[in-house]
Order: sequence, then C-alpha cells, then structure tokens
Amino acid sequence: MSSALDYGMRFGHTGVHGYNLKEAIQWHIDTFDMHAALDLGHNHGHSPMVQFVKVGDSRIELYEVKNGYPVSLHDMEQYICAKWTGLAVVEYDEWLKHAKEIGTKIIFEGDGMCMVNDPSGVPYKVKRDWLKEDTIYRGGKWGTRVESFAMTVYNIEETAFWYGEMFGFKRLPEEDYVCPKCGQKVGIIDLDNFRMELFENPDAKPFTLMDFEYFVGCKHLDIYMKDRAGWTEYMQTLKSQAPVIVSMANRQHPELGPLPHYVLDNNNYLMEMSDDGAYDRDKK
Repeated sequence: MSSALDYGMRFGHTGVHGYNLKEAIQWHIDTFDMHAALDLGHNHGHSPMVQFVKVGDSRIELYEVKNGYPVSLHDMEQYICAKWTGLAVVEYDEWLKHAKEIGTKIIFEGDGMCMVNDPSGVPYKVKRDWLKEDTIYRGGKWGTRVESFAMTVYNIEETAFWYGEMFGFKRLPEEDYVCPKCGQKVGIIDLDNFRMELFENPDAKPFTLMDFEYFVGCKHLDIYMKDRAGWTEYMQTLKSQAPVIVSMANRQHPELGPLPHYVLDNNNYLMEMSDDGAYDRDKK
C-alpha cells in the first residue's frame, strides 16, 4: 500500500514576512550564521520582494511586506495561522552567549530554549538540538538547522491524521506538552526529524487570504517532493478529504522550472509544495 513517503516528501523551507528584506537578511546572517541565498526578486514576477537565507540545507524564504500589519503572539493563539519557525542549535550555549552579545531581542528564556524576535518583531523559537546524528540540514559555526514549524489548529488529532496521509508526518504523542504561556495543548508530528508543533484551539478564528499575504510574521511551510505527478494522483485515493488545490503551478519559472502550488489543509490554511531541487541553484 502506497504512502506519501513514496513520493519523496521532505521538509523544504518556511516563509517569513517582514518589513525590510535587507534588514531581515542581515539579521539572519548575524544571529544564526546563515548566508544570503537564492534571490527570487518580485515573488515569481509579483510583489513582494523575496529572497532565501540558508544554513546547511535549511532554508527560510524572506518576504518584504512594507505595509504589512503585525500579528502578536496572543493573536496567533486566537487564529488559525503559523506561529513561528523553530531552529535547533548544537552549540546552544555558545550561540546564546553570542546572541546576547549582539543585542538579539530575547522575549523568553527557558531551560535549553528561548524565543527571539527579528527586527520586524517576528518570533523564532531556538532550542538545544536533540538530534545526535549529523544531517544535511545543519550548518554554520554553531551547528544550526530549521527544526520545526508551529501553527494553531482546530484539532490536533485530525490535523496529525491529515498531515500523515498527505505528507507522511508521524504522530509523536509522547512529545506532547501544554504551553506554559497560553495553556493550549500542543501535539507533535515528525517528518524525518523535522517537526510541527500543533497548538489546539477549537474556537480559533479563520485566517483569510488577505491576512496570509499581508501580515508580518511566520507565513507558511513548504514541503518538497520528488514526484509531484504521482503524489497528485495518490492524494485523490485518500480516506481523508483530498486538499483543495489553490494553484497547480502550471506556470514555469525561466530558471526554477514548475512554480510551487498551494493546498488548503484540514484547517483551511495554505501550505506550499515545491519540486525537490527547484531551489538548488543556491547550493554552495
């Protein structure tokens, strides 16, 4: 019996909206020893400006939204939306010392983890890396990788089932916890050591497409796949409702090939999917 993993699913990148692209790029370089990578210009021909930053094979897609509006952590608890990108660092203590020395805004510090804000006020979760083995996603002077993506959902188990069928995520109930700040239950799912933190709020308000395009904060998760055509056929056979495909990306980028397409998950939130290798021009 086939599964989503048969189509070469893996973590791709997260997307983040900020007010100033140049400032955001420099912050990632200074704070996490990332480097500026693939420049997409005006988002495949459209506004806003977009460029990747990268460490190891971990990528974050940065968007410039000069007239965007901020979404607070409290707002993120009340809406179906992305909350933050999570980074895991091998040499966490050394990194934290560096972050404080350069004046990184730390909004919360716990045992082996902290929350920091970028120049636009977008939150990032940074933690000591629990993964012992090496990975292509890790790089930089402190051994940093993109490790997680947090979002608010209506129901943990329904969302875990959907992401399991669609992309091959595995449920890790033993890793669940209750958020000490907001009191929400958080469920964990995993795709080859990349994790999603699912904050449960049955009464959350929907996030509109306008919100998705213009808020300042963590925007989306992109899953890379090796066999887009095979996966598109596979998803029509699933027991759960097949996702609504917002764009099949029939347009071609002159250098990247087929553009990403977007699907609505079971919470009606946009997720991005790209062909694996589409962004490899930035490899160093």
